[in-house]
Amino acid sequence: DIFALGGTLFELFTGAPLAVHIFDPQFIADISVLNSVAARDRARIFDQVIPVITSTRTLPSVRQFGASVSGSISRRIDRMYQSMAALDYRHRSKDFAQIFRQIDICVILLENQAKYDQWREAKRRRRAAVRQGSLNVPAVTS
Repeated sequence: DIFALGGTLFELFTGAPLAVHIFDPQFIADISVLNSVAARDRARIFDQVIPVITSTRTLPSVRQFGASVSGSISRRIDRMYQSMAALDYRHRSKDFAQIFRQIDICVILLENQAKYDQWREAKRRRRAAVRQGSLNVPAVTS
């Protein structure tokens, strides 16, 4: 189950179960409208109701829970878990190869964290030097 995998990934980084933050009383009230719908019409009504529900609630970032996730992977982790735990099942990731590729990228980034930090610092210094005009950047001619 892709949703459960996304929820597990969220919980691994935050220590908090995702379901507690999604399935609050308001969500239950919103989705309970399906209880009064005939079984044969539920899929159609669900497809009409779920976009409204998902537009009013976003999945939280792992950083909102105080998770100490490296800056090099925090946005990637959010995108990965949110794509798997999308409330609208039609928008969930279904490609395990892509999910595993993203996990592999995170591992590589973490293994190279020191080099990444050095690169970012050098980039920050170059930009600061350009802003201050102390970096000689060759003029572009046509």
